[in-house]
Amino acid sequence: MRFSRAELIEIITPHVLRTLVRLHGAKGDVLTQEELSQAGLSEEQQRALLQTRRLEETEPGVYRVQL
Repeated sequence: MRFSRAELIEIITPHVLRTLVRLHGAKGDVLTQEELSQAGLSEEQQRALLQTRRLEETEPGVYRVQL
Protein backbone atom coordinates (compact mmCIF):
# COMPACT_ATOMS: atom_id res chain seq x y z
CA MET A 1 0.00 0.00 0.00
CA ARG A 2 1.38 3.38 -1.01
CA PHE A 3 0.70 6.47 1.04
CA SER A 4 -0.49 9.74 -0.45
CA ARG A 5 1.63 12.86 -0.04
CA ALA A 6 -0.71 14.16 2.67
CA GLU A 7 -0.49 10.87 4.56
CA LEU A 8 3.31 10.89 4.36
CA ILE A 9 3.41 14.40 5.83
CA GLU A 10 1.26 13.21 8.75
CA ILE A 11 3.25 10.00 9.31
CA ILE A 12 6.82 11.26 8.95
CA THR A 13 6.93 13.84 11.70
CA PRO A 14 10.06 15.67 12.88
CA HIS A 15 10.18 13.17 15.76
CA VAL A 16 10.38 10.26 13.30
CA LEU A 17 13.21 11.94 11.38
CA ARG A 18 15.11 12.78 14.59
CA THR A 19 14.79 9.14 15.67
CA LEU A 20 16.19 7.99 12.32
CA VAL A 21 19.10 10.46 12.54
CA ARG A 22 19.82 9.38 16.14
CA LEU A 23 19.85 5.71 15.14
CA HIS A 24 22.08 6.48 12.16
CA GLY A 25 24.55 8.23 14.47
CA ALA A 26 24.54 5.43 17.02
CA LYS A 27 24.42 2.34 14.79
CA GLY A 28 25.70 3.50 11.38
CA ASP A 29 23.93 3.42 8.05
CA VAL A 30 22.66 -0.18 8.31
CA LEU A 31 19.75 -0.89 10.65
CA THR A 32 17.54 -3.90 11.29
CA GLN A 33 13.77 -3.86 11.53
CA GLU A 34 14.11 -4.85 15.19
CA GLU A 35 16.32 -1.80 15.92
CA LEU A 36 13.79 0.48 14.23
CA SER A 37 10.95 -1.05 16.26
CA GLN A 38 12.90 -0.84 19.53
CA ALA A 39 13.52 2.86 18.82
CA GLY A 40 9.75 3.37 18.73
CA LEU A 41 9.11 3.54 14.99
CA SER A 42 5.82 1.88 14.08
CA GLU A 43 5.41 -0.44 11.11
CA GLU A 44 3.47 2.33 9.35
CA GLN A 45 6.31 4.81 9.92
CA GLN A 46 8.85 2.29 8.63
CA ARG A 47 6.78 1.71 5.48
CA ALA A 48 6.53 5.47 4.93
CA LEU A 49 10.31 5.83 5.28
CA LEU A 50 10.76 3.06 2.72
CA GLN A 51 8.36 4.76 0.32
CA THR A 52 10.22 8.08 0.59
CA ARG A 53 13.53 6.22 0.19
CA ARG A 54 14.87 7.31 3.59
CA LEU A 55 15.26 3.57 4.15
CA GLU A 56 16.35 1.14 1.46
CA GLU A 57 15.84 -2.57 2.09
CA THR A 58 19.10 -4.37 1.33
CA GLU A 59 17.81 -7.79 2.44
CA PRO A 60 14.72 -8.88 4.35
CA GLY A 61 14.64 -7.03 7.67
CA VAL A 62 17.84 -5.05 7.01
CA TYR A 63 17.80 -1.44 5.83
CA ARG A 64 20.33 1.14 4.65
CA VAL A 65 19.63 4.68 5.88
CA GLN A 66 19.55 7.45 3.27
CA LEU A 67 19.67 10.84 5.03
